[in-house]
Amino acid sequence: MAKIRKMLGSSTDPEILALMHQIESQSRTTLTFWAQDQVYKGCLPILQKRADHWEVYAELIQSIRALLQGQEDRKKRKDLLKQAREQAKSILDPSAQAAARSIATACSVWDTPTGALGFVFYYAAAVVYHEHGTALSASCQDQLAAKEFHHLLKELKQISISEEPHPVSLSWYCKQKP
Repeated sequence: MAKIRKMLGSSTDPEILALMHQIESQSRTTLTFWAQDQVYKGCLPILQKRADHWEVYAELIQSIRALLQGQEDRKKRKDLLKQAREQAKSILDPSAQAAARSIATACSVWDTPTGALGFVFYYAAAVVYHEHGTALSASCQDQLAAKEFHHLLKELKQISISEEPHPVSLSWYCKQKP
């Protein structure tokens, strides 16, 4: 049996390259809102069904929402993020673990904007494993992941600000140099 991948997709996938381009054009606020909203809708329900201790992830998402509303408790947010990352390591179910990692990464976007790309790889694994299991071939999993990337790109484009005056400044270490 093949080893279960923690993430699905590749930085060279066309959908990922399109996501990278869209992410580069948006502000930290837009990216943070998009990331937390996507994991709230897509990953938190998976955790609620497949993991016993999902409450910290719901609380972490709530702390990001408070941040976006100007009611930040930085220490609490940092503590929740640390707790969520640690707890993810102990989750045995592959879809729940990927969902937990996706939420933790998405909720770090405010401080680490490259997490706006990082969470999508975990997100895809969480959804694909939840809906189809882990026994599919890698190529089949990647095809299904591409559909999730397309969905996430569509969602980001819907809330993107045209001609964003303050886009994030990013260095993609995964981008191929010309």
